[in-house]
Amino acid sequence: MKRKDRLFAILLALQQRQETAQSLAAKFEVSKRTILRDMQSLAEIGVPFNYTSEGKWLNIFYRSQRHRRWLQIKPNRVVIANGFWYCDAYSHTHGEDRTFRIDRIDSIEVTAPPEQPETERVVPEQPQMQPTRIRAILTYKGMLQVEQDEHIGERIRAVSDEEWELDFICPPSEWKWFIRYFYSLGMEAEVVEPESLRESIHDMAVQMCERYQRRNTKGVKTT
Repeated sequence: MKRKDRLFAILLALQQRQETAQSLAAKFEVSKRTILRDMQSLAEIGVPFNYTSEGKWLNIFYRSQRHRRWLQIKPNRVVIANGFWYCDAYSHTHGEDRTFRIDRIDSIEVTAPPEQPETERVVPEQPQMQPTRIRAILTYKGMLQVEQDEHIGERIRAVSDEEWELDFICPPSEWKWFIRYFYSLGMEAEVVEPESLRESIHDMAVQMCERYQRRNTKGVKTT
């Protein structure tokens, strides 16, 4: 976990309950001294540590698939799943409970509660997706691109002089992101399984072809 992400995770963890430097060190698998330095850094930017058990609201600048924007949230808990750190929180911006990946939070600040009070909400029951195993074959260029990813870069192994295999577990919340990720790799990667991922990438490719075909039928001249 990068230091920036750990700072966010520490702040969010302190929203849930009182923590000691030692308990945080155990949770994030670093030394107590490292945690103390992190807390000092947070204090230097004005984060008050006596508010943590009161369920304060936060403004976060969050990068999702479609947006880069400020959101107002009230954290509930911090969890780790399949190598990713998440914050479960009520999002005032969305008006519902959401899960946010911590490494996609670029900035964070304590804020006052929203003017409109948080209303009682009922979360509809939805079918729970299960983590999915993804396997893909990579070219040399594809291997170089994927190994730079801090979450799945270590899940690569060589299968021949010209091919590498990527094998990892995809959390349900990251499914749509990985569809776009493998699509962006183009011919440098081929998903082996699951078939549903192959179909989703195929559908994206068909949509792209149709877009350019429609443009050509409108009489665009080519040279």
